[in-house]
Parts: sequence; C-alpha cells; structure tokens
Amino acid sequence: MKTVPLLLAGVALAAGCATDADCWGNGLCVSNACKCDAGWIGLNCTRLDLRPAPVISAYGMKPNISSWGGLPTKVDGKWHLHVAEMVNGCGLSSWGSNSRIVHAVSDNLTGLLTSPLPPLIPSSNS
Repeated sequence: MKTVPLLLAGVALAAGCATDADCWGNGLCVSNACKCDAGWIGLNCTRLDLRPAPVISAYGMKPNISSWGGLPTKVDGKWHLHVAEMVNGCGLSSWGSNSRIVHAVSDNLTGLLTSPLPPLIPSSNS
C-alpha cells in the first residue's frame, strides 16, 4: 500500500517542472506546472497546438487571386502586405507576363486586407 503514493508522487514529479527550462522555451514554470505560451500545449509545452484555424476571408480568397510571395509587416499600427499578384485570371505559371506588385493594408493580422493600393509595378499586359 505504501508504494502506491510513492509511485504517484514519482509520476507527478516527472510531469511537473522545476524551472522554465523544463517547459522547453515554450512557456513558464508556475507552481511546478508549465504554463504554455500561445500556440503550444502539453505537460511540458512540447506540442505545437494545431487546432483548426479560424475560417476568415484573407488576401486572395475573395475573389480568388493567385499570388506569389508576401510577408506581412506592421508599420504604424497597420499590417502591410506587398505581393506579386496574377492578373487576367492567370495562375502562377504565367507570373512573368501577367503579374503586378500590389500593396494591401489591414488593421489586424487576421483581418481582411482592405483598400488595396494601386499596383506598385503594373503588369506587362496592363
């Protein structure tokens, strides 16, 4: 009977944490338990949280626009996206003759990019 509590104590100790390092850089050790950062789950914050992403309208979804590249950057509280956009309903295979560089802006990263600005570099067919 006395071995059961010791066994349970050993299991609890193995699942807990003593320092932030026990949370693998993905959380903090609080009261011997890892408090995982957003995007991480598990006893020691070692599993990427791959929950289904919210369904939102994002750049290129409505209308369906083929594009290439793009890295959102935050400037003065707004998100900016510069991307090569295909024109004339063409796909990525014709980017050399049917693409243009566009700049779109959003108030938040997961929001719809609103008010696309005029193309920075028009397509060769414009």
